[in-house]
Amino acid sequence: MMQLLVPLQLHAAGRSSQDIGFTLSAGAVVYIVVSALSVQLGPRITNRRANAAMAALMALALLPALLGSATAWVITALLLTVVPRAVTGTVAYALATGDREEGG
Repeated sequence: MMQLLVPLQLHAAGRSSQDIGFTLSAGAVVYIVVSALSVQLGPRITNRRANAAMAALMALALLPALLGSATAWVITALLLTVVPRAVTGTVAYALATGDREEGG
């Protein structure tokens, strides 16, 4: 949803396609870096507690968008939500398959 709403909001604020693309690219770079760090943490972060914490952080990361629709708030919300989304996206498959293996 962020990849749809952020460009629409930035476009409405008069930002160029280049600025919007740069913003989304910055988000992608943050996602890749956080995913790589998540893999390095391995079992320490591949658990339900860490996944629940990331879900809570994701909700909190949306707060800047509630403060206003100015470009800075929108970009801040995008970049803050990328971190917990990257972690949950990286560990989700490990959590799903780990429970399956434990259950037989």
